[in-house]
Amino acid sequence: GETVLLFTRQPSAYYAGAPAPTLVGARIDSPLDVQAAVEQAVARSESRRRRGMIVFGAVGAVFVIAAAVVIPLVVLGPTGDEQLTEAEVIELVKPATVRIDSYNNDGIPISGGSGSIIDLDQGLVLTNNHVASVGHLEVVNSVNNEAVEAVLFSAAPCDDLALVLAKGLRDSARGLKQVEFGDISSVRQGDRVIALGYPGAAEQFLNRALSATTGVVSKVSTVYDVVGSGVPHLPDVIQTDAAINPGNSGGPLFNHDAKQIGVNTARYLGPAGAQNENYAVSITRVREVLADLRAGRSPKWIGATFAELVDNRSGEPIALGIEEVTPGGPAEAIGLEGFNGDYQFLLVGIDGEEVLTLQDYCALMPEEGVVTLAIYIVAEDRVAEVDIDVGSTGR
Repeated sequence: GETVLLFTRQPSAYYAGAPAPTLVGARIDSPLDVQAAVEQAVARSESRRRRGMIVFGAVGAVFVIAAAVVIPLVVLGPTGDEQLTEAEVIELVKPATVRIDSYNNDGIPISGGSGSIIDLDQGLVLTNNHVASVGHLEVVNSVNNEAVEAVLFSAAPCDDLALVLAKGLRDSARGLKQVEFGDISSVRQGDRVIALGYPGAAEQFLNRALSATTGVVSKVSTVYDVVGSGVPHLPDVIQTDAAINPGNSGGPLFNHDAKQIGVNTARYLGPAGAQNENYAVSITRVREVLADLRAGRSPKWIGATFAELVDNRSGEPIALGIEEVTPGGPAEAIGLEGFNGDYQFLLVGIDGEEVLTLQDYCALMPEEGVVTLAIYIVAEDRVAEVDIDVGSTGR
């Protein structure tokens, strides 16, 4: 089909006069199917925004994303064989934990999460992609609560990891530290762990305080892979019962030696209301991804976050709704826009292959290069193709 490049931000002009390519095998059979799915997704989105939560529906389950390495500058761990108390660990690692806030172009808060300082000299903060790829960012330190402007440095959406660059962070307060990574080989089932972060409801956005919760390791290493949950396939996560809530996303999980062993990412609520089932991306996986992130590479990233849309009659996934676009990112550059009371664009294909879920996206999207997206334009009830750059934030 014809490739149409997008530059304007006016939806009605995106594909004016251009023929609509046909996506072979697309599951959107009629505008009624799409409209029903969009209306259902909008209702869910409005509900979760009112609650200050990001909730993704799945068949028989609900997943809550807990939405808001390493060059040691200050060694945080113990100096001998002594065992630190939980209170001592918290005091040691608080100066390395930060709050991340995001705002729209009008300065209105969008969402918030948490992060850990991994390089104080450069101002690099480790967090989740779903925290950092949204809006204009500020990083708030935990020493004097001063906020500094920040930008997304790099991201790995299919691992839900990202680096945020806050150049003024070091000068914002005395006593800031950076984390030291632990070794997952020393972690055992039943070990005590501590989750730090900034949870809080939407109405408490600017007053979220640092919180610490404790628990034990339920599983040292497991896979997080639930189609339709709104969470990408995560190949190596730690399961704990340390409580995390919306706002904790991206925050650090520490062991009893005050070393970071994970990035808090998601909480699972099963069909019977399962409790204390929380997940953090393992530090082993973080180390693997960090080589790309520190080099400024952003594998599979196009500057957008997605909501998995389902048919409200069958419950089957039909497309990825574009939820947010990153300021200055590739998706914004070609004119795509995120949720604004309605989903304007749905991603339904990559290079001619059907996309229904985040798992599809991660399987089909190359780490870098140029791909052709099939985008369903809701207002025009048609699919069009557009080329987009993959793999770099331009930092």
